[in-house]
Amino acid sequence: LYSCCLSFTRGLLKAHNLNRIFTLFYTLGLPVWSPYLEPARLWTGMLERVMHRDGQQLIPVPTQIGRCQFINDLRKEEIKFALDIMKNNLTVSAA
Repeated sequence: LYSCCLSFTRGLLKAHNLNRIFTLFYTLGLPVWSPYLEPARLWTGMLERVMHRDGQQLIPVPTQIGRCQFINDLRKEEIKFALDIMKNNLTVSAA
């Protein structure tokens, strides 16, 4: 779900697809938030990932249901925005 929210913040995943994914999580009774999801912790994990991937982030994010692309330029502030969407269980508008 986190990667879906990242993708949405970049405009790669449309609002209606993100809402469908949130709905699926709710329908299946899956959690959409964990107290372990903290910006600093996720940023540290990303930095560790870079060390094992020849200096690249290579983060897969969905672009639609069943498709993805890899991003290689994640910024700290994107992490917080994506987490805000998850934490507040926001449904996003199609606008």
